[in-house]
Amino acid sequence: MSQSSNSVSKNAFTPQWREPFTGAGVRLTRVAGTGAMPVFDVLEVGEMTLGREWSYRSVCSPFWRIYQNASPGAAVRVGRQRFDLAADRPLVLPPGVEFDCVPAVGVLHLWAHFSVSQAGLPPREPIVVRPSQTTKATAEELQRSIARPLEADAIRHCANAWLHAVWARAGERLAPASQPRLDRVLREIRENVTTPPDVKTLAGLTGLAPSAFSRWFKNLTGSSPAGFVRRERIVAACRLLRYTDLSIEQIAAATGFTNRYHFTRVFSEQAGTGPSAFRREGRGFGASKV
Repeated sequence: MSQSSNSVSKNAFTPQWREPFTGAGVRLTRVAGTGAMPVFDVLEVGEMTLGREWSYRSVCSPFWRIYQNASPGAAVRVGRQRFDLAADRPLVLPPGVEFDCVPAVGVLHLWAHFSVSQAGLPPREPIVVRPSQTTKATAEELQRSIARPLEADAIRHCANAWLHAVWARAGERLAPASQPRLDRVLREIRENVTTPPDVKTLAGLTGLAPSAFSRWFKNLTGSSPAGFVRRERIVAACRLLRYTDLSIEQIAAATGFTNRYHFTRVFSEQAGTGPSAFRREGRGFGASKV
């Protein structure tokens, strides 16, 4: 065996790193106190030409939504405030925001339903995003990929590119305020939906006594720790009901409920409808076009 062959073989197992660093780039490494980059779980994307039937009332979802239209006319109304869907201007609708759809006939409408894995709490109102060449170009690429429905991976990548372009443009309006202690608590809850932590465990993450922790948590989130945990479990169940074929018994187990009856009772209290009805609604015409 030649000397060069011996060298290649040795280096393949014991590389000797030499990595020049010029210092000329912008460091994007996560450091203490910074939030994690959002990770998008795109659940559904679609494109349609709007008609008068796009006039749904009191839409309220456990998932995020984003709308981007090719021309003006349509709008979303939240309470008394109207958010016009101007040409190529994305509108982000956080989960839990109740809104009405104001139609415009003949307008090309692009949408996505998704979840966001990021620290903190979502905004409480829609976010209108200033358009850019990137948000427009990534939306157009997604539209082209939707026309090729067999290429599911391409659609998913294009949808993620669109969402990242929107997030980059929206900046701090979509980034939750940094609350390191709260972030640790919310991450612990969201990563352990099946076996949710108790108040004592969550309080230990903050250095507070359980009673003080409960007051602190409710002041920041508007919900008790137990109420927030229930809501996160139901949001996880909504995703499984809407986008998988798992049975209700399987979903109950996957989200930490003792049985189907316990799950149905809590789901109905939180969502205002039973899990079976929520699943049926998602398979109807209206729910898949909003």
